[in-house]
Amino acid sequence: MLDCVSQSKTHNQIFCIGGPEAVENRCYYEIIGKLLGKEVTIREIPLTGYVEKHPEYAGHLCHRIYDLSKLQNAGVPLPSTTLEEGLQTTVKPFL
Repeated sequence: MLDCVSQSKTHNQIFCIGGPEAVENRCYYEIIGKLLGKEVTIREIPLTGYVEKHPEYAGHLCHRIYDLSKLQNAGVPLPSTTLEEGLQTTVKPFL
């Protein structure tokens, strides 16, 4: 995001900065488990009625794909770090 500072097209704008690949939530946690050397157990729950009882989790019940075209059109280099590389950097201090 530091690349935005020198680009006038980015001033007063909001951008998505997630990576370009779509990753299932379970894969996200499996990668973290792998990096931590821990087994991950995922229990699937029925969605029927869940959103109504827990609307605060609605954003976590679907895949999130980030559109980076606005960032690219502003002349900012797109993120090139893979999800696993980014998570490794995040988790490394806790190992």
